[in-house]
Amino acid sequence: MGALSITGIKPGSTSLKLTAGKITKTVPITVLSRNLLSYGPAEGSGLTATVNSNGSLHVTGTATGQWRGLSWTFPCPVQGTVKLSGTSIAGLSFNIKCLDAKGQ
Repeated sequence: MGALSITGIKPGSTSLKLTAGKITKTVPITVLSRNLLSYGPAEGSGLTATVNSNGSLHVTGTATGQWRGLSWTFPCPVQGTVKLSGTSIAGLSFNIKCLDAKGQ
């Protein structure tokens, strides 16, 4: 059995046309962000986060102390393996913490 993988490169709406024999089905697809995470603007601990038009995150400011930062709570949009990635910037580090619905 094969698999189908669709990756959205930029936000927007489109459709996917699938054909199997004489049966054709058109499936609408909406890419909300180039990221799977649905974060929005945030402010705290001396930092301000905005979302760029391409869906990427832009953080400015100076943290008020070590291990101070911003956080978002969101449901996991997929089951199975999730790849988390970020850009390496000198003097900046980030931490990803995954908690269940009870905060554990």
